[in-house]
Amino acid sequence: MCDDVRQLESGLFGVAAKGQLLGCNIDIELAKSVLANIRKHQKRITIDVIKKLVCKEYAVTEKDLVSKSRKKRIVKPRQVAIFLSRKYTDQPIKKIGSSFKRYHATAIYSVNAVEKELQQKGILFEQVQYLSKKIESGKF
Repeated sequence: MCDDVRQLESGLFGVAAKGQLLGCNIDIELAKSVLANIRKHQKRITIDVIKKLVCKEYAVTEKDLVSKSRKKRIVKPRQVAIFLSRKYTDQPIKKIGSSFKRYHATAIYSVNAVEKELQQKGILFEQVQYLSKKIESGKF
């Protein structure tokens, strides 16, 4: 049913927001419509989908992403994939980390490193924006 609290919280906020925006009462039908949209969105965007997209865009293999390599050409795509997994999936950070064969602390570090670099609005900012648009549009 529900894997974690963030997913539940997201659903609750979504129902409240839609009710407020539409100016209608919160009822079962409104909740069903919001939850159906969340389920549809959740099914499409998975950690594996993000891995495949990042591999394609950065010309690395999935084996590279989960390897122990510390080469910059591997680390940066891995960090971006972890960041996007955190942003677009409801998976807990521990699960995201383990899917990249990393501890949760390393996954947190990756998310923070990407967020810090995004503030500089450089090349990584453009790359993450491009990947985010692909994910959000469903064109992956």
